[in-house]
Amino acid sequence: MVNCKMNGRVALFLFAVLMLTILALNGVAPTLFAKKVQAKVEKTEVVITKEEESHVIARREAFTEIIDDAELVKFLTETISEKYNNEDGKIFKIVNKVVSCAKRYDNVTPEIMLGIIERESSFRINAISKLSTHQKAQVESGKFDEVYRTAYARTYNEHAFGICQFKPSTAKWVGERLGIQVDSENLMDPILQIELACEYFAYLCDRYSDYGDYAALYALHAYSSGPTRTDELISGRNPIHYSSRNLVYPSRVIKLSRNYELAE
Repeated sequence: MVNCKMNGRVALFLFAVLMLTILALNGVAPTLFAKKVQAKVEKTEVVITKEEESHVIARREAFTEIIDDAELVKFLTETISEKYNNEDGKIFKIVNKVVSCAKRYDNVTPEIMLGIIERESSFRINAISKLSTHQKAQVESGKFDEVYRTAYARTYNEHAFGICQFKPSTAKWVGERLGIQVDSENLMDPILQIELACEYFAYLCDRYSDYGDYAALYALHAYSSGPTRTDELISGRNPIHYSSRNLVYPSRVIKLSRNYELAE
């Protein structure tokens, strides 16, 4: 009886694998993922009060016509500054760079890039992921430079750095595409990070351009999880990437980016 049950489970598992393979070969798997993301976008909760939401909507309606980039930069800077610290004009510099950089690409918009930045670092220029409790304490005590050098040197591919959260290896690869040398001396530069992020996202959109309207969803998934995992998801080789955890990033970025869209 036990063997019979075991065989039945194996058969069910093999059938599931077969069905996923068939779906992938027929181009259904990517569509399933994209539809799940779209559905999750509507359900994802972003931390914003009703009062803030009403204010954002009112601000968007007030800017129904954009005269030039300066007006757009002003609107976005004021919108973001209401939620995040604009010390030393930090937000203005970030927004100004995002707007000017996004114009170079057909598949990059300021809204989506600002959504990525907010999701990745909440506009914190010195953000480093996966810090230990001790390292966080060092940062809070003003020893950021020491923590950064240690994190960069010891775990080259573990931590993500900066406002756009690049791993050093990815930043170096994207920098080579732009003809820019990226190393420990300039990796945390927010202006450089935005240059890298726009180029990288544009590259990812081109990489998944065959999927039409879903290209941006796959590009966002790849920005967070890496193109290898996204390719595995699309091909059906690794169905685990359909999990809710892997849907969160694209949906959150899209949801956040809507706060920066202007009424048409």
